[in-house]
Amino acid sequence: MKQRLILVGSGQHCNVVIYNIKCQDKYDIACICDMNPENAGKTIAGYPIEYWKNDSIECMRAIENKYDTNLFFIAFGNMKTRKSVFEFCIANGWKSVNIIHPNAVVSSSAKLGKGILIEAGCLITPSPVIGNNVVVNTGSQVNHDNIIEDHVYMASGVVLSGGVRIGENTLLDDGVIVTLGKEVGKNSLIGAGAVVTKNIPANVIAYGSPCKKVSENNIFGGGKSVIIGAGTYGEVYLSYLQECGIEVVAFMDSNHNLYGTEINGVPVVGSEELLRKEEWKRKIDNVYCFLGKNTIRRKILSTFRDLGYKTPCFIHPSVKIANNVEIAQAVYILPSCTIMPFVNIEDYCMISMGAKVAHHSHLKQGCFLSTGVNFGANIIADQDTYIGIGATIMTGVKRLGNDCLVGAGSVVIRDVDDNAVVAGVPAKIIKYKGIDLKVFGGGKRLIFNAKLLTAGSLQERRVA
Repeated sequence: MKQRLILVGSGQHCNVVIYNIKCQDKYDIACICDMNPENAGKTIAGYPIEYWKNDSIECMRAIENKYDTNLFFIAFGNMKTRKSVFEFCIANGWKSVNIIHPNAVVSSSAKLGKGILIEAGCLITPSPVIGNNVVVNTGSQVNHDNIIEDHVYMASGVVLSGGVRIGENTLLDDGVIVTLGKEVGKNSLIGAGAVVTKNIPANVIAYGSPCKKVSENNIFGGGKSVIIGAGTYGEVYLSYLQECGIEVVAFMDSNHNLYGTEINGVPVVGSEELLRKEEWKRKIDNVYCFLGKNTIRRKILSTFRDLGYKTPCFIHPSVKIANNVEIAQAVYILPSCTIMPFVNIEDYCMISMGAKVAHHSHLKQGCFLSTGVNFGANIIADQDTYIGIGATIMTGVKRLGNDCLVGAGSVVIRDVDDNAVVAGVPAKIIKYKGIDLKVFGGGKRLIFNAKLLTAGSLQERRVA
């Protein structure tokens, strides 16, 4: 008779877990627990969803009694929450099991902890030690004498050579290779496709081939964070921060109408001026600002950095960053971006989904690259440059000027002046910020000649 099993977590990873449980054919799923009360009473793949109130022993006991089992398995991918929920369940008497797909090859000499998921196509060779609550995704390899500590998440196609050690609570993204005898410290994030040829310290984000540290890692247990800006950008980035396990405790915004509301369970508590108060300085570690206005975002982050707050980067694990890339502080890069070799990204830049930055280019402070931007090689984007959705900056362009704006879908084939607004295919000057190309008044017409508005020079002619 199969044992009954409680799954904790109902996101996309839950479907993967259900598939592997069915293939293993050792357990019956009793129910699926979810932290969102709105999902209670619904089903996933025919299995009922129960409300899971985090850190509630009473809730835990009610589910245990209802389904007559204390066997559980973590079925969500959020690194920080996986760890805390697993430890809470174990501390209060529940027991976790291992889910191993029948197509996985696992050596009999492997020492396995509890709560481990090993998916189809994985190879576990002799004598590794795999800790508790570890995920080994499809097609990954764990070779001889490896030590994988608790709460490690290995994405698809990861290869660990012999004698490797992976510290607890570390994420190895798709296709990471760790070479013979190397160590990766705890609480670190190794980006997709990285090749680790030297030891990687704890608490860092590292990418590239060979892999190197890009920034400190605030993703897995780096203290409490606030987001400045409760608009759409803030909401989007919150979902990514939460996905990666960053604890966001409050939004701050200058819009008084938002005070007292919540965004995905996070309260809007007031303006950013609260962060100047000692009570907030004592309880907040990190400040993120996802405002789309470059100059304001740059000023806010600079101010609170000077007040002693951390302004960490957020780089989504799916981003592909090549070797010899320099990334400063408070840089935000969303999923599926590609950063090629010898790129320099200064403080306060934002790079949205799917953007590509070619080799030897330089983004100065406060630049914003929208979704799907293609940014060519050997180009300088000066401070506060804004590039709209799907625009292309062709290789051969040398400079985009300070505070310039490139319209969505534009193709830029020549340099852009400071403060210029350009659009079209090929991109042409539409106007300069703060200046109309035609100004009427006083009985005279003042016309700015766009062809002469080059290199920051404004020349005019008057018409009677």
